[in-house]
Amino acid sequence: MPIIEKVKNSYQDRVSVIAVQAMSPMLKWEAKRFIQQHNMNYPVIDRDEADKILVHIREIYQWTGFLPYVMLIKDGQIEQVFKGANNMSFEQLSQGINDIK
Repeated sequence: MPIIEKVKNSYQDRVSVIAVQAMSPMLKWEAKRFIQQHNMNYPVIDRDEADKILVHIREIYQWTGFLPYVMLIKDGQIEQVFKGANNMSFEQLSQGINDIK
């Protein structure tokens, strides 16, 4: 995602990006191809390893499966949530990052 990549590069001293595969499980080669096609040069947690994370996000933060879903986390606490591409511009993410003290 170009916006995520831009955030990662612009705020590299303040932000770490980690993706969680939330789509249907993929074979390793399919996931690798998807990651390469979308220029994702940050860690991606495989769906098989992410089930507990996804259940936690669904139960605690009422995530409905709508993608993309971006959480800004500081010291283990969710500070900001952005749901869907229409609610997630670079400027909005930047403001969210800058609002976190």
